[in-house]
Amino acid sequence: LEFRRVLFRSTDTEIKSLDFHEGHLKAIELKKAGKVRQVVDFDYVINTGPLNKIIANSNAPEKIKVSAKKLIFRSLVIVYILAKQKDIIDSQWNYYPQEDIVFSRISKNFDPDMVPAGCEAVSVEVACFEGDGTWNMSENEIVDWVISDMSKVTRLKTEKVISTKVV
Repeated sequence: LEFRRVLFRSTDTEIKSLDFHEGHLKAIELKKAGKVRQVVDFDYVINTGPLNKIIANSNAPEKIKVSAKKLIFRSLVIVYILAKQKDIIDSQWNYYPQEDIVFSRISKNFDPDMVPAGCEAVSVEVACFEGDGTWNMSENEIVDWVISDMSKVTRLKTEKVISTKVV
């Protein structure tokens, strides 16, 4: 059995810089809760942030920076909906591959004690590209679109929506 040292970057941790030596990543400078620290002891790095932006702020070789600029990836707009009703969706996660539905997944909150009695909260994932029409919609526009499409494929009653939040 072989153990590896893996560095996981949590969402509340900012990557300040990457230190490359002879084309290989040797150290990472992280900032969390206002404190900066350098990590040098790892075999693998797992990161879910936008790699092109992280590499742009590093001392990576120019060849790597040029390649990173060419990366294409999808972003997410997440719409949180709190409604005064239960059973908006049947499962913990529901996936929607239909091209005429703006979102691809809806997830229920795991803990019913995290919402007011008689309510349910769901997060709705809308895939888009940073800077496209969906990404640049106002909060009201994206919420209206999501709720309209949810009325087609879920049991959400629009009049039961208490609040929304777009992230």
